[in-house]
Amino acid sequence: MTNSQGSHVKVHFRLEIEDDWPPVSVESLWAVDQGDGTARLDNVPWFVRGIACGDIVATDADEEGVRWAGTVVRGSENCTIRLIVFRDGVPEPHGRV
Repeated sequence: MTNSQGSHVKVHFRLEIEDDWPPVSVESLWAVDQGDGTARLDNVPWFVRGIACGDIVATDADEEGVRWAGTVVRGSENCTIRLIVFRDGVPEPHGRV
């Protein structure tokens, strides 16, 4: 995490699974609460597409207090590049090369 200003919170993103990918239906990222219903992402996404560390996203808390990501309110000048290693047409599990 790059910035200690503000409170860090987890922001959850729902993922669409197609052909068993990604292997999870939700990814959570650390973010800094902006105090106005938005949060600045302070974590690099692994599966979520269309966002990058530093982006500010709208959030809504559910009845259990889980913060769910909405739209990107303001994009950062950062980008996310993914490198996924395939062996025999199947992605290798995270951490194995």
